Amino acid sequence: MRERQRRREREGVMAAASHVIYSLLCKG
Repeated sequence: MRERQRRREREGVMAAASHVIYSLLCKG
C-alpha cells in the first residue's frame, strides 16, 4: 500500500515539473 501511494506522489511531482517546464518553453 505504501509503495502505491509513494508512486502516486512521484507521478504528481513529475506532472507538476513537466507542466512548469512546458509553460517556460511556451513563454520562451
